[in-house]
Amino acid sequence: MAKQELGEAQLQELQRAYMEMQQIDGQMKQATQQVAVLDQQIAEIHDISQNVAELGGVKSGTELFVPLANGIFVKATVGETKELLVNVGAGVVFPKPVADVRSLLD
Repeated sequence: MAKQELGEAQLQELQRAYMEMQQIDGQMKQATQQVAVLDQQIAEIHDISQNVAELGGVKSGTELFVPLANGIFVKATVGETKELLVNVGAGVVFPKPVADVRSLLD
């Protein structure tokens, strides 16, 4: 009977270890997804930084297309390119020099 009890204890330990492995596997999958989201955000910030740098070289009065949504644009005329308007939260926007905006993105 002692052998059978030992077998049941081992079975319970194996079940516990299996459940723990499943939990760790789930956490690894979640971490992998989070890394993918972070990679995407880093790529987007890099693109924005490049766009800001390019905008710094655009002359005032230049006509360009401004995206409203994916594949939808509006024609606009560039005004001031030395400063950009940056949302700092709660609907508050401050003008910042292009170099400061790039530094913020970096």
